[in-house]
Amino acid sequence: MHNLKILVVSAGLILSSQILFSQCRTFAKNTCESQLEDYMLNGRMYGGYMVQGQETELFIVLSAGQKYRIVGCTKPALGSVWIQLIDGNGKVVFDNSEHDLVQTWDISVKSTQEFRLRTFVPDAKNKSATRIRDCSLLLLGSKSAS
Repeated sequence: MHNLKILVVSAGLILSSQILFSQCRTFAKNTCESQLEDYMLNGRMYGGYMVQGQETELFIVLSAGQKYRIVGCTKPALGSVWIQLIDGNGKVVFDNSEHDLVQTWDISVKSTQEFRLRTFVPDAKNKSATRIRDCSLLLLGSKSAS
């Protein structure tokens, strides 16, 4: 009987996480993808549910001969996401905190290289407020540089 309870609780947690992720994916499709405009989504959405104050990091490869658009997209309750693009030498190539937290940025590179893409969802301005957990995504689109 104890194993059955564990199985039911586990199944419930898996189902609820799948529902939350599908809600995030629907939000991306309905709200975020249009910000790519004529850039083609690379087929992946990076992100999921984040809590205010949480930081993420992922590695992406940008190829020479392509233009890229990076889109940060969060549900309004979270506010704007902070985005940094860092090259293989540790140099910050782009930091949207220096550009009023702009959520869309275009880049092209001269040679194919790997970058770190760091994001951070700022804490609420009211420190006593409950931290909000909601959908936060990064989309990467590309098109030919010609």
